[in-house]
This record gives sequence, structure tokens and C-alpha cells, in this order.
Amino acid sequence: MIKEIKDKLDWMFADLIFDEGRHLYFVNGVPHPSVSSLIKKHETKVDFNIIAERVAEREGKTVEEIQAQWTKVKDDACALGTKTHSYAEFYDGTQIPENGFQEAAKKFFDELPPYYEVVYKELRMYSREYKYAGTSDLLLYDKRFDTLVIADFKTNKDLWKSYQMLKKPFSSLQQNNYNKYQLQLSYYQIMLEQAGYKVSNRALIWLKKDGNYEVHSTDDLTKELKTCLSKSSWIPSD
Repeated sequence: MIKEIKDKLDWMFADLIFDEGRHLYFVNGVPHPSVSSLIKKHETKVDFNIIAERVAEREGKTVEEIQAQWTKVKDDACALGTKTHSYAEFYDGTQIPENGFQEAAKKFFDELPPYYEVVYKELRMYSREYKYAGTSDLLLYDKRFDTLVIADFKTNKDLWKSYQMLKKPFSSLQQNNYNKYQLQLSYYQIMLEQAGYKVSNRALIWLKKDGNYEVHSTDDLTKELKTCLSKSSWIPSD
């Protein structure tokens, strides 16, 4: 069954090309915007310059110093996330973890229930109907229900810190990492469903620096997203 699913997915998305340097997706030479660019369309603009001014005043520093601190934190987090994702992608039960985040990834795979089987790691896919693309960290097959589970690894320090609310139709949701990841996984679900598969869960795997992890099942937001995607003005160009 796993080979059958993987072979079909390979065939379905064989014409998708990813330009890693520019982080752009192409299908037969036609650019397809990424899921990350679609998520930005749901976000309310936050003026971080004003926030930096407030923080600088509170901490007795200059705005430039605060912004430099934020940039370093962001760059360090990106580097850590990339290294952790690479470890998880190539983990086969033998690699020794180098830090707590990798230990958490190892622990997740080692503790994976027997009714789950790994179908794919780093699956690049696109929507033929809506013309967007993205890459899922992990795709699992649930033998109990003959369904797929989409999973993504996250190494954020915080998932719930928020400054605003998301835009309609998600204006009841706070604009934080957790809710943006809920959108991300539902965007992935749409692509897999259009490939003919049933998705029974969307799992956010939060890896911690202490070597532990949390698994959060996220909501199915595909109905609302399809309403957005059906609008001709929705799809941006990357």
C-alpha cells in the first residue's frame, strides 16, 4: 500500500520543479505561489517599527539595537529549523542527535504507533485547480482507517504569542504561529484531496529543546480556504 501511494504521488507531482535558491515552484515553466505566500494574505499587517520603539524605550536601548536583536533571533531560529528538519528528513533510526531538538525528532519517530507508516518525507506537491504549491515535512498512512495524516515539524519557542487577529474568514482566530500553521496544513490537505486521498488528521509536531515533543491535531479549515482560493484575485505571484 505504501509503495502504491508513493508511486501515485510521484506521478501526480512529477512535473513540479522547485527552485531552492529563490524558493519558487514551477509546473511546466509556470510559476506557482507557495503556501507560505498564501498564508501571508490571511495576516493583518503589524507595524513592528512601533513595537520596536516601545521595546527600546522599555529596555533603554535604541530601536536599531532592538531590530538587530530580532534579526539575529530570526536568523538563528531559521538555521536551527533547517538543521532540525534535515535531521528528521534523513532519520532512519541510526543517526545520533546533536541537540535537544534532534533528540525530540528521534523520539517522535521511535515512539510512532505501529498503525502509522511513513509514506513520504519532504513531499512537494501542487494544486492543479488552484495553481499553488508547497512542501509537507511528513506524510503518514493510518492503517486503521486507510487514510493519510499530514504532519509538520516546528521548533518555535512560542506558538501562541499574538499581536492581531487574522483576516476574514478567520477573523475569530488570533494571528499567531499556531493558527498560521493550521492554515498551512489545511492548504496541504486540499492538494492531497485533489490527488484522490482522504486526510484524517493534520498534525503539528512541536519539537522542544529539552528533547521532548508535543503533537497537536489542527482543525480542518479547507472549506474556508477553498472559498478564498475560488476568488480570481486571491492567488498572488511569488
